[in-house]
Amino acid sequence: MRPPKPQGPLQVVVREITPAGRELLVDLLADGWATASLDGVAAVWERLELRGMLTIAGELAYARGRITGSVALECSRCLGPAAFVIDGEFTRVLVPRGTDQAAALGAADGAHEEPDVAVFDDGLIDLAPVVREEILVALPYALLCREDCPGLCVQCGKPKADGACGCVATPVDDRWSGLRGLQVANRVDSAAAALAAPAAPEQDENDQSGENDRSTSASKSIAREGR
Repeated sequence: MRPPKPQGPLQVVVREITPAGRELLVDLLADGWATASLDGVAAVWERLELRGMLTIAGELAYARGRITGSVALECSRCLGPAAFVIDGEFTRVLVPRGTDQAAALGAADGAHEEPDVAVFDDGLIDLAPVVREEILVALPYALLCREDCPGLCVQCGKPKADGACGCVATPVDDRWSGLRGLQVANRVDSAAAALAAPAAPEQDENDQSGENDRSTSASKSIAREGR
């Protein structure tokens, strides 16, 4: 069997990891890795590095690392650049697929439940999915360029921080304010009345049967008189 061939610095052949471990020092911006692996993230990367160590214990491998970097994201208010610093550590237990250890850790088919467990195939460890996951988790869902960012003008879209745009705010016709208040009041009164109204009493089945019998008798009497 031919030995696996790593494709990039984030892939490591297990047999090449010495008892002392394998040190990792990777520039994630080199060769366009961040651009290709983080496709869809609106970001301008300035620095992104991985420092870590791979060690072996039996059939298991252990990855410990730290990802640091700086990036310009999009401000969620004004859509301008917003600086963000990434600095996070991670650990992973790496198990060969199809082994007893993988089954014990719930990673036999790769669909493991433990977030700190990953699998590798054919004696080749690929840390790219792990690194990508850690970076995406570290990025904020919404970021502001500054805490008091005023956002955009709702009419022309110009950032308010750039100064007055000349747009005139649309005046609100106050003549309708009383009607809006009346409509809300009517809805509240209707809801309160519906809650306060007593529930209709349920009619007993025997009473209902009696009424049906009386109605039937009355109909028969009218029919006889008509004859």
